[in-house]
Amino acid sequence: MAGKQVFSPDGAFPRALKNFLLWFLPPAVLITLGVYIFYQQQTVSERRILLVQQKQAVQIMHRRISAALESSSKVTKTLAELPVFQDWRKPPDRQAKDYLAGVFLTVMRNFKIYDQIRFLDCSGREVLRADRQSGPPVLTPEKELQNKSDRYYFKIGIELGPSEEFISPLDLNVERGKVEIPWKPTVRFVRPVFDGNGRRIGVMIVNYLAEGLLHELTLSLPELATAMLVDRRGYWLLGAKPEFLFGFAFPERREYRMQKTHPKAWAIMQAKDQGQVFTRAGLITFSKFEPQGQLPAKPTWTLISLVPAGEVDRLVGVYLHSMMLLWAALSAGAGIGAWLLARNQTRRRLAEELAERNAQHQAALKNLLAISLEGGDLKRQLQEALAIVLSIPWLSILPRGAVFLTDPRETRTLRLTAIKDLDPALLSICARVPFGRCHCGRAAQSGELQYSSHLDSHHENTYPGIQPHGHYCLPIMGGGQCQGVMVLYLLEGQVRRAEDASFWEAVAKILASIIEANRSAQELAESEARLKAVVNNAVEGIVTIDAQGTIESFNPSAEKIFGYSAREVIGQSVSLLQPPEVAARHQEYVERYLAGGEARVIGIGREAMGRKKDGTYFPLYLSVGEVTRGGLTTFTGILRDITQLKRYEAELTKAKEAAEMTSRELLDKQARLDEDLEAAAGIQRALLPARLPQRSEIEMAWHFQPSQHIGGDIFEAFLLDRDHLLLYMVDVSGHGVPSALVTVSVHDMLELHSGNVIDSDGRIMPPAQVLELLDRQYPLERFGKHFTITYIVLNLASGRLVYANAGHPPPVLLRKKRELEYLEAGGSIIGLDMGLSFEQGEAKLRPGDKLLLYTDGVLEYQNAQEDMFGQDRLTGLLADSFHLSLGGILEALRRGMGEFGHGAPPADDVSLLALKYRGPAGE
Repeated sequence: MAGKQVFSPDGAFPRALKNFLLWFLPPAVLITLGVYIFYQQQTVSERRILLVQQKQAVQIMHRRISAALESSSKVTKTLAELPVFQDWRKPPDRQAKDYLAGVFLTVMRNFKIYDQIRFLDCSGREVLRADRQSGPPVLTPEKELQNKSDRYYFKIGIELGPSEEFISPLDLNVERGKVEIPWKPTVRFVRPVFDGNGRRIGVMIVNYLAEGLLHELTLSLPELATAMLVDRRGYWLLGAKPEFLFGFAFPERREYRMQKTHPKAWAIMQAKDQGQVFTRAGLITFSKFEPQGQLPAKPTWTLISLVPAGEVDRLVGVYLHSMMLLWAALSAGAGIGAWLLARNQTRRRLAEELAERNAQHQAALKNLLAISLEGGDLKRQLQEALAIVLSIPWLSILPRGAVFLTDPRETRTLRLTAIKDLDPALLSICARVPFGRCHCGRAAQSGELQYSSHLDSHHENTYPGIQPHGHYCLPIMGGGQCQGVMVLYLLEGQVRRAEDASFWEAVAKILASIIEANRSAQELAESEARLKAVVNNAVEGIVTIDAQGTIESFNPSAEKIFGYSAREVIGQSVSLLQPPEVAARHQEYVERYLAGGEARVIGIGREAMGRKKDGTYFPLYLSVGEVTRGGLTTFTGILRDITQLKRYEAELTKAKEAAEMTSRELLDKQARLDEDLEAAAGIQRALLPARLPQRSEIEMAWHFQPSQHIGGDIFEAFLLDRDHLLLYMVDVSGHGVPSALVTVSVHDMLELHSGNVIDSDGRIMPPAQVLELLDRQYPLERFGKHFTITYIVLNLASGRLVYANAGHPPPVLLRKKRELEYLEAGGSIIGLDMGLSFEQGEAKLRPGDKLLLYTDGVLEYQNAQEDMFGQDRLTGLLADSFHLSLGGILEALRRGMGEFGHGAPPADDVSLLALKYRGPAGE
C-alpha cells in the first residue's frame, strides 16, 4: 500500500498560479503597497537573522579559544607541580632530570599542540628543554641549552606568586634572535616552580602551537564570513592578507594594523567589549577575549567575523532598482507583487509539508535509536526496526521487507534474519544469499544502495507466480565491512528519489550500531565467562579489594584456604583475613602507596601471614596487582598457602647431611641439564640465517650476541618469489629450553612452504593477517609463553614495504638525507588472543635507504648503574653512523653498547638485522 507523499515540489507552479490570480484582483495600489511592505519585512528579517548568526559564530570562536587556553593552562600547572620538584637540588641529580625528561616527552607525544616544554632555573638558564622540531619530540643536548633571562616571559614568570600564571600574547616563535621559518604562531604559558619548602627554584614554560587553533577559528564561521583575530594594538593575527599578518614581528609591516583598514570598526571596539557594526567593508561582529584566572598581565585579543558588503547586500535583498521600476509601471509592479506573494505562500506551504516529512523522518530515527539502546535479542531488535521503517508514510513503499545478516561461519554470505510479510517461497530461496547474487548480494558486495523499479535481469532469486515490484536493497556497513542488508519492496515503476538518500544513510548507520553493539555484547559476555572460569578454577586464591580495603571478589580456592564462603566475606573489610597487627596498619599502607607510590607487596610479592575462619594463623605467599579505571583503584591479590612448603623447608634443613651424601647424583643431573641447555642453544643457533638472499637490489648484514641464558630470539630473511623479500624478527619471552622450543615452532610456522606466508592460491599473506594467525595459534594458556614480532614484506622492484608489529621495538628506516623514521604500526604482543586486529603500515624505500630490525635486548642493555641503553642512544648512534656500510653500522652499534656497559655481557639476546636498498635491478 503506497503511503501519502507529503512533499511534492512538482505541484508548486499550479499552486502559485492560483494564488497569483487571487492576489492580482485587488487594486494595483494595494498590491504595490503589499509588495513594499513585504520587501521591508524581508530586509529587516534577513538583517536580523544575519546579525544573530554572526553573533553566535563569534561566541563559538570565543568558546573554542577559551577551551584551548584553559586546557594548556592545566597542563602547565600540572608540570609546575610535579612531585620531582619537592626535593629538587641544585644542580639537579640525574635521576630527577631523567624523570622530568620522561614527563616532558610523554606530554609532547600525547599532545601534538605543544612545540616546546622548558624548565628554567632562577637565573634564566634552561635546565631541560623538549623540542618537537620537524619530527618526534627530542631533548635538547645540554651544550645547546640557552639563557633566556632577557626574554620578557621569563622576567614576568620569575616574579609570579605560587598560584599565578602568565599567558603571553600570540606571537611568532623566535630562535636565536630570528623568527623561526616556517612560522610557528605561539602562545607561552608560564608558571613559577617552588620546592617542598616553598622556595622558588625556577620557571616552567610551555609553548602552545596556535596554528591548529587559528584553523579551528576559520572553521567556526559559515562560508560567507571571514574569521579574523587582532591583538590589543590592532595587529593582524588571522584573517588578513598574508603580507599584513604579525606586523609587530617585522619592521616593514608595522603600519599594517586594523585601525588603518577598518577605522570605524576599530573606534567602536575601543569603547565596547563586544558588538556589531555595518561598514563599507560589510558587517563586522566582534568580541574581546581575555584569559580567565589569576594572571598578573592578560593578553587581549579581539575575535572578529567579517561578512563582505556584497554578501550582506545579497542576503538582505536590496531591490531598489526593481522598486523604482515597480512604481514606474503600476500594472507591471502589481503583477510582480502578486506573483511574489503567491510564490512565497506556496513555498511556505511546501516548507510546512517538508517539515512534516522531516518530523516523520526524525521520529522514525528516534524510534530506531531507542531500539539500539534496549539491547537484548538481535533478531527481535531487527524485526522491530524493520516494522518502523515500513510504517513511514512518506517513503511510499510496500509493507514488505526483510533484513539479512552476514554469516560469521560462512564468509561473504547473507543469512535471512528478520522478515515482514515475505512470500513463503522466498523463505527457503533467500535463506542464504552469496555476496554478488541478486540485488541483496550486490548491495553487500558493492557497499552501495541497490535500486530497481521492476523485476530485471539482476533479480536472480525468483519463483513461479512472483508479483511485479521494485526494490531498495540497503547495505548495512560497519567497521569497514558489510554487516548485513535491508531489503524493501516498492510498487512497480516507482521512481527513486534523491531526497531519500540521507535518510537511508542514517538508517544504515543505526542498524550497523545495533548489530555491532549486539555482537560486541556477546563477545564481552563470552570473554567475561572465560575470565570467570579461569578465576574460579585457579589453584591459587584470588581476592579483589577496593582502595578502602573492602572485599569485592573471593574465588573458590580462596574459600578453601581461609575457610570462609564468598558470601560471608564479600562486602567485609580485608582485615577479616589478616592478623590484628597487620590489619591495623593495612589501610595506612594503602594510603601511603596511593599518595607516594611506596610498594611493599604490589608488583613485588612476598610472604605474609593470613587468618582463617577458625582463628588460626598460617603462612602464605602474596602477590598484589593494581588496576585503575575511571579514577577508581582496585587491588587483586593472588595467594598460596605455603604451610606445607614451610614444613618442607624445615624438613629440608634437617636433611642437609643426607643431601650432601647425594651431591654426586645432583651433579650428574646438573650435567645432563647443562647438556639440554647446550642443545637448546644449538637449536637457537641453527635457526639463524645460514645465508642471506643475494640480490642486486639489496645488501644485507646481521649480528647476534647471545646472553648468558638461552633466550628466544630468531630472525630470518628469504625470498617469497622473484620480486618479494620477507624479513621477520621474533623475541620469545623467558629463557631456557621452553623458550627455544617455542622459537623452533614459530620458525616452522613461518617457513616458505608452511602455507602461513603464502596461501594455497600463491598469494602473499598480508603482514597483519599473518600476525592474527600467530595470535590464534600461540595462546598464552597453551604454551605459557608470549612473544613479540616484526614482520615485513619488501617489493624489490618498487621499494614498497608493507609491515606490522606485535609489541616489538619498531624497525628504524634511515633515509638517504639522514632522516630517521620508526615503523610503529601494529598491535599487542602475540599470545593474548584477545581477538584484536593488527594495524598494517606501509613505507616507500628509495635507493640508498637503510632499514634496521632489532630486539629489546638492545634497548634494555644495562650498565653497572642499571641505566638502560634506551631509544635515544640508539637513535643518536644511527644518525651518526648513517654514512657507514651495513657492517660498519652494526659494528658501531656493538661498540657503542660495549662502551656504554663497559663490556658487561647482555642479560638478553641482542639481535640486529640490517638491509640497504639499492633500487630496482638495472638502476
